[in-house]
This record gives sequence, structure tokens and C-alpha cells, in this order.
Amino acid sequence: MKPLLVLIVLSAGAVGLASSARSSLCGTLHSNFLRRQLEEIGWKTPFPVGIDPTHTPYVTFDEGGNATVTIGNGNEPRGRYHAMTPSDVPNLIHYIAHIYVFDQNDEIIANRNMSPFNPSPATFTFSIPPGTTSITAYQFCNRHGLWKGDKTAVPVQHINNAMSHAGNRLDYGYKCSLLQPDKISFMSQHADMIRRQFYLFNRYTPFNKVIDAPNSFVELLAETHSPIIELASDRRSGHVLVGNYSGATHPMIASIGGSTPHWIEMIYVVDQDDTVIAMQALDPTDPPFMGLMYFSIPDSGSVTKVRALQKCNIHGLWEGPYVQITDDGRGNNNDGIEDKIIDADNDGTTSSGNHNAVLGVGLFQVLCLVLLL
Repeated sequence: MKPLLVLIVLSAGAVGLASSARSSLCGTLHSNFLRRQLEEIGWKTPFPVGIDPTHTPYVTFDEGGNATVTIGNGNEPRGRYHAMTPSDVPNLIHYIAHIYVFDQNDEIIANRNMSPFNPSPATFTFSIPPGTTSITAYQFCNRHGLWKGDKTAVPVQHINNAMSHAGNRLDYGYKCSLLQPDKISFMSQHADMIRRQFYLFNRYTPFNKVIDAPNSFVELLAETHSPIIELASDRRSGHVLVGNYSGATHPMIASIGGSTPHWIEMIYVVDQDDTVIAMQALDPTDPPFMGLMYFSIPDSGSVTKVRALQKCNIHGLWEGPYVQITDDGRGNNNDGIEDKIIDADNDGTTSSGNHNAVLGVGLFQVLCLVLLL
């Protein structure tokens, strides 16, 4: 089993390197925000400067060669900064979800996904890459969409400073990344996904292939959108796979040349009280190119059962069945089917064949990606 795992890691790495010129997380995030702007707000383009200063991203420069993006004009008389309001109530959460910056070549040179618990004003400071002569800041508000600031010229001294410290722009090689949600923000993130579920699908609950049956939309997508939990033999950890072990897993498709991306944005696990105990943001451009998350169960002993949820960027929020944590270490979904136990130690021994199945699914997706390149 370990040689197969090595093969998947090496193959996935090769696919990632081969596809990096065709797609990136930076382009994927921007394409997805534009898609959401049209779908959720009804606008084809970002909101420009002049509509609402509270949502406008403003750029300033310091003496150290850095630029700072600030959302709102609270530094001006009677101006206001944008609120950062965490809440576990879907209708109350309101915050700046993401800030990112383009240069004069329409390349993203800095990005930061934000937490609802970040203080107001929402700000993001970054080093100016060499060769940058102008920057344009964008921000995405979870309730009011995508906003664009003015194109701002980089002061000459900052251009010279960046060149003297870095020399060659190619050495900078900026790559977007995602900060993982901090534990304090788990419930706020969940509330925001419930809010989006209602806005797009007119329901405050995730899709569930059992509860929603019969439903043609759910029946069509359930096989590749349902998150399934497998507990490890220690009962204190496990993994979530979006899809099934027959190879029907959810695609992780990054944007290529502005195309519409399609991927699992987030996977998380809740307990019997619907309290989030684990959460992970996924990058469609990173191996193993599948909706997969490993998690641990808190040692407090208060967790009696767990359920997985996943957020597809296009098809909304989905939940899987509860998995009961029982004394004998085996879970039950209350559907008469015993849950599988996976190898918690990665030592090559499992009490079922599904750890191999997870790896097999990963290899299958890697081979498909190779054929597509």
C-alpha cells in the first residue's frame, strides 16, 4: 500500500507542476468571485469606486516598501470602515471575506482570505514585488459581493526599493494561498454557508440524499456531492471523502483562462449538537485533487456522533449521514450499514479495504488529469 501512496504523491506532484501554467489558485479565486457576483448580486463586473466608500478598497504605502489595503474610508470625516461582524446566525454575519491585488499586467500579486473575527477596519499589508508600477485592489464582502478600487501608481521610491531587494521579478513567483479557518470562526463560517444556501436554493438546510428523497436535483448530484466519514480504528480520528469509493468523487477543477471553476471549497465536521469540530478550506490546484479531509475528534469525550458537510462552489452545501461513535469503535449511520474502519497509523493494515479505495480513487483522478493535459 505504501508504494501506491508514494506513486500517487509523485504523480499528483507531476500533474500539479504540469498544470501550473494553465491554472492557478489566484485565477480560480478571481473567476469564482466574478461568478458569484453575477449569480448572487446580479452584476457582471465588480462594483467600481463611487458607489459605496464603505466597501471600497483603498491603497496606501509606507516607507518600508509595503502597501496596505484598507476597506472603507473611516479615516475621513464622516467616513466609515466596513464592519467585521462574526455571528452564528446566518442573517447577521457580515464581513470582508477576501482581499487581493492586481498589478499593471493584470496578475495577482497578493491575496488574503479573512476571518470574521479579524478587527475592523479590514486591512491587508504586503511587500510590493519588483517590477510593479501600479496596483488595483479588490475585496469580496460575504453579503454584498465584489468591489474594485482605483488603479494606484506605485511611488518611484517603492519601485526602486523593490528592485534593489529582489532584483528579478521572476524570482518573486507569487502564488496565492488560503489561510485555514481558525477554530473561533468555525461557527461563523458555517452560518455564512447556511446564509448562501438560503439565498441560492431557498433553504436553510444542506442537501441530504436521504432526507431530500425523492428530489431530482439531489438524486442527480448526490453520488459525487455527499461527504462520507470513515472512522479510524482509534475512534478519535478519521477522514471525509466527498463522493464514494467506486471512483465517483467530486471534481476539483481550477479556472483556466477565466473558465468557470468547480471544486469543493470547504469540508467540515460537526458533532451531535451541530457544533463544528474540524474545518478545512481546499485548494483545487493542490494534490491529491480530490475532496478529502483528515480530522481528529476532541479528547473531551463529549462527542457521541459526527457528521460531515461540504460546500461545493456551484451546487451548494451538502451533508452526509451521522456516524455514531460507539464503545466497540465501529460507527453506524443509522441506515443499517456498518461504517468502515481505516488504518489510523498508515502502517499498511486496515480492517477493511477502503483505505486502499481512497488511494485508488486518488490515483484514478491523477491518471485522468494526466490524460487531460
